[in-house]
Amino acid sequence: VRYKFQGENWLSAPFAALLHQTILRHNGYVHCRWITSVPVSSKRYKKRGYNQSELIARKLSALSGIPYTELLVRKEDLAQTGKMNRAERYQTRRFARFHQDIVLNGGVLLIDDILTTGSTLNECAALLLDAGADFVKAGVVISGRRDLGGVCA
Repeated sequence: VRYKFQGENWLSAPFAALLHQTILRHNGYVHCRWITSVPVSSKRYKKRGYNQSELIARKLSALSGIPYTELLVRKEDLAQTGKMNRAERYQTRRFARFHQDIVLNGGVLLIDDILTTGSTLNECAALLLDAGADFVKAGVVISGRRDLGGVCA
């Protein structure tokens, strides 16, 4: 909460370090050519002053040597997803790809700060795969989902 909503963006460094160690431990960087992040709306960016996922992704880029690039942009004309139920979130396209000049031959490591339903990561991954990514791996700092049984940073 302090990181995402109270401007304590310095927390991106320890979050990135923890995530980096977890990714290394599980060989998660193998064959990744790009690191990107889930975008926030321009309205949210103006209010907050930063994209919390991007800060972590840029630090992971520095730690791993894999280039960071913004591959996705959030559509601006949609209601905030927090007001949608689970079914609406899965049915609503909230992102559009950009940087058409980038050829996504290789894997993409997609970073988000928190995993809730998984709809954001699913949608972003589908767009990146449609754009030519060989595969998409996701890295998140925290999740409240107990059904995944995954590894947490």
